[in-house]
Amino acid sequence: MSAWHTIELHGRSLIEASAGTGKTWTISALYLRLLLQTDYRPQQILVATFSEAAADELRERIRSVIEDAVEQLRPGGRPSPGSALLTLLGGDESAAATEYTRLRLQLAAQELDLAPIGTLHSLCKRILSEHALDTGSPINWTQLLDERALHEDVCLDLWRGLIHGQLCQPLQRRQLIADGLRRLQQALRLLTQLDSEPMIPSDDKLAECQILSETRWAQPLRQLADIDGVFARPNSAIRGELRDLADLLQSDDGLPKNAASGFPNLSTGRLDAEPLSKQLRANAQSLLQRDPAFQFALRAVAVLQHAALSLRGSALATLLPHYRQRRAAALQRSEGFTYQLLIDRVQQALRPSAGEAGLADTLYQRWPVAMVDEFQDTDAKQYAILDRLYRNETGQSRGTLIMIGDPKQAIYGFRGGDLLTYYAAADSAQQQLSLTVNHRASAAYVTALNSLYQAAGDGFAMSALRYQPVSASPRRADRPYEQHGSPLLSPLKLHVLDADKMPNTLAERNAWALASAAEQIATLLNDPAQTVAGKPLHAGQFAVLLPTNEQVAAMREHLRRRGVPCAGAGRSDVFATAWAEAIQLLLWAWLHPGDGGALRASLMSPLFGLQFADLLALEQQPDALAQHAEQFAAQARSWQRNGVLSALIPLIEQQAARLLDQPERGERALTDLRHLGELLAEAESEGRHGEALWRWLSDQRDALDEEPGEERQLRVESDRQRVKLMTLHASKGLEFDFVILPLLFSQTGRAVDLPRVFDQGSAELRIDLGSDHYTRSCAEAAAENQRERLRVLYVALTRAVYRCDLWLLEPTQDQSKRSPGDPQRAAVDRLLEPLLSQKPWPTLSGIEWCPASPTPGMTGLLDRSEATPIEARPREPLPTPRALRRQVSFSSLAHAGPGETRRAEDEPELDDAAAGEAEPNATLLSWASLRGSQFGNALHGMLENRRLDQAFSQQAELICDQLRAFGLAHVAQTPQWVERIGQRLDRILNTPIRPGLCLLDLDAGQQQPELDFRLTLSRLSLGRLREVCERYGDTRMLPLHWRDEQLRGLLVGKIDLVFLHEDALHVLDYKSNFLGLSLRDYAAPALQRAMDHSAYRFQALLYSVAVHRYLRQRRPDYEPQRHLGEACYLFLRAVGLSPADPELGLWRHRFDQRLIDAVDAVLADQDEADAA
Repeated sequence: MSAWHTIELHGRSLIEASAGTGKTWTISALYLRLLLQTDYRPQQILVATFSEAAADELRERIRSVIEDAVEQLRPGGRPSPGSALLTLLGGDESAAATEYTRLRLQLAAQELDLAPIGTLHSLCKRILSEHALDTGSPINWTQLLDERALHEDVCLDLWRGLIHGQLCQPLQRRQLIADGLRRLQQALRLLTQLDSEPMIPSDDKLAECQILSETRWAQPLRQLADIDGVFARPNSAIRGELRDLADLLQSDDGLPKNAASGFPNLSTGRLDAEPLSKQLRANAQSLLQRDPAFQFALRAVAVLQHAALSLRGSALATLLPHYRQRRAAALQRSEGFTYQLLIDRVQQALRPSAGEAGLADTLYQRWPVAMVDEFQDTDAKQYAILDRLYRNETGQSRGTLIMIGDPKQAIYGFRGGDLLTYYAAADSAQQQLSLTVNHRASAAYVTALNSLYQAAGDGFAMSALRYQPVSASPRRADRPYEQHGSPLLSPLKLHVLDADKMPNTLAERNAWALASAAEQIATLLNDPAQTVAGKPLHAGQFAVLLPTNEQVAAMREHLRRRGVPCAGAGRSDVFATAWAEAIQLLLWAWLHPGDGGALRASLMSPLFGLQFADLLALEQQPDALAQHAEQFAAQARSWQRNGVLSALIPLIEQQAARLLDQPERGERALTDLRHLGELLAEAESEGRHGEALWRWLSDQRDALDEEPGEERQLRVESDRQRVKLMTLHASKGLEFDFVILPLLFSQTGRAVDLPRVFDQGSAELRIDLGSDHYTRSCAEAAAENQRERLRVLYVALTRAVYRCDLWLLEPTQDQSKRSPGDPQRAAVDRLLEPLLSQKPWPTLSGIEWCPASPTPGMTGLLDRSEATPIEARPREPLPTPRALRRQVSFSSLAHAGPGETRRAEDEPELDDAAAGEAEPNATLLSWASLRGSQFGNALHGMLENRRLDQAFSQQAELICDQLRAFGLAHVAQTPQWVERIGQRLDRILNTPIRPGLCLLDLDAGQQQPELDFRLTLSRLSLGRLREVCERYGDTRMLPLHWRDEQLRGLLVGKIDLVFLHEDALHVLDYKSNFLGLSLRDYAAPALQRAMDHSAYRFQALLYSVAVHRYLRQRRPDYEPQRHLGEACYLFLRAVGLSPADPELGLWRHRFDQRLIDAVDAVLADQDEADAA
């Protein structure tokens, strides 16, 4: 079956989507079909994929398909040729039916943000949060723990137990300690990926190992070695072996895996067998036959054949229960989850209970449809969750489960994925669909891949997995890749080096291949005869895919030498860069403005680039040094008031020109600096301010990870005009015009110590720790490792659009002398063995054999700035521009800033020079030193978290906690300030905010602090919003910078307090702004100016509209005139200061209901009449 529009929308279906065959488009089209041909809404259609980035992309692709369909169904529109909508509708609908369909899809587009589209881990997190009682999860848990950190902590705990002689027998303990903590962590990580119990060494083998604890034999062994009449020569090797065995018995070191190899004579086990017999005198055999020490030596060396494996395996099996118990205890203490525990807990909760409907039925009713992308990477536990949801209590399938994947791209075995799960799921599918048209690659390249896999035969070393030929779509026909004006008919280039000219060592071979690949790229870029769509090639069209990050770094250097721009740094930690150190020095200098040493250290960092001579010159110019100090002080003030980015971003922009003078390193520097700035801002948003932020950065740099989390990995520089460098695994899901594969011949197998195999007896995957079948298990694991490398090879080959260059070694050049069937061989050798073994090499359609030069040149990239310009060609019309979806808030609308902000970040301060000229008020003057967003956030936190039954003067601990949380520890340490803050807040609570009402009068049932809201924006027109404000209100409340643009996404906000008074719900917002030093600066006229200056009236309007919607949905008897109250803004510095002016610092307003209704309609993209 190949038609997506005819597949049944009920039951289980499997869609096999080979690389480039339009998997994402098919999912989007199926989603549209579900909306059009069933009654399901987006909230009922579960879509799961492998990563958050893929989920975001998939959501936007689905949204695009739905919104395109909405536009095509509008009056005057029509489905575009080849669209999913045209296929589904067939053009037979009446006008009324078309309008009904359009409205349904428009509603679906608005509801898409509510749709469960994400990873399976995010789905499980949602289940645990929303069904805490059913899953046994902590109520309101929020912490998602670092799996790696938790694992390392538990392993360290076990390690301490081992060091102190606990948990294991002495020989086992000695072996694990000798192996080291790192090896223990790796082994336990692998063991805990599976629920199954490991296969362990037999009791007999473990009992045999006890012979190695018999240290009493050490002295007799040495004495035997010293007897002259037994051995043929004084330097006989057998003498050394006996002494080595004696040392081994008394040593505290563990055993190497091949310990027996150090005893070649004793390993023979027989006195009459060579080489042992040649080491003895003629009459010695009968003597040694009766010698107990020698007989002990033979038995001990025989045990060494398996001792290391048996001791290690049995020790790990002993530690595994202890590990699980301690890990579970640590998780229980933290009341959090790891990613793996999310899956485990949901899987356990879904197990059927006798006589109960169970959680599975509840979730199925909520999500009767599921589509699972990248299904080949789903592990057994994840599939068990899906299988349970879409199977009833009698075991019959129910609902719709569509599984989409490609087993040829299953390359994440190291994360626990396995093809056994994929094929088990495939067996349960009632129908299967194969996508057989490649929309990525050119027709010539599709032909080359078909030829390659057909000629290679068994391309994946699995009988169940075969390459199925695909056809090419005409998508690339109008943008051909040509040489000298003719299409390239052989785009798969196999570069093979002559056997007699190949370097001997692997390092030399790798260096040759990288140099040859770099030379090939430079040559192609310099050749004007190479064109795509008539235009010369540029570096941004190329990607070099390599097995390891170290090779990525090496390739970068080869390209740099040839002047070829490239992007990609491998998997490195941004906190390990010199720029992280520079920013750490900068923050320290900002925190200590009087520290001249800190200032000088920062100036000499790469961020400022001063050399020692420059600093000496500055010392002779006190004014210049003072100017630097003043700049640092101003930046520090900006940081304190407005956050770290407000100080850091202008500084980066100031230094950008100097940094970009180094073309190969400047953009890398700017990328890292901006990345670090974002991470600092995120840490700041979590409550780390001032010195706490510096300490956080210091901790990140002191604890650098071997494999940093995704948020810490170095980002790729702007790569539009650069060769992309990345690992093979990182390339999955991407496409490039030209792909370069220099080092696949070096991607050989690795030794397997803890093989993971399918156990036929238990029908599950298990780890073999040294069972009687260990040798067979290792062979099976090595074979599976090679099969996965063959799949990685397929992924690499299918990234190309037009051309792929692949470097090869002839079979005779394999210095390891591996047989053709050896699973340790490189996947490319295994795949091409049938072709390379033929002489001459066979002619295949689309493939060219290219003899490789043993000495690559050093071609520099030509400067084309004066080249003859290519004749401009008219390009196809671009699709209709669509506003970007984003999350916006009052702050981002009013100030063109980022999305959602913290509570006081929208409270700008008035400079002292701009304050009023009236006589200062003593109270306001005494508070003037405390200002900025940190102090404002602290005040918000105090008001939000206060105890209603106590005065603030009795809540000193709360005041101190909030001050410390926002970087004001020095204020919290001053009792006079803590007392004054409490008194000020108590005065505010006792000041009337409406006639006859103080905040202190409200009980808990009358108020809700920090009310969050999220309003969907399908097509918010800022121009239309300005128009309705002009009609019903005042445009002075709107930001002056607004352009007439459209916004799509979510409008988010957080109202400081909503309170109920006289049956109406009112909005209240706290403002800590410093407006001046006189009471006049907080009187009604001044407050009106401040409200307009900061667009607070616009904020109050948005809050009122949000409460209006809330009431409309919650109160059946809702009447806006009765139930929607005022917006109140309290300027905290002045409220209650003047008995003569009880409304000092208080702004109140009730908006015209016509304005609220009109703004509500604009936000909903409706006509005002429809909204009413």
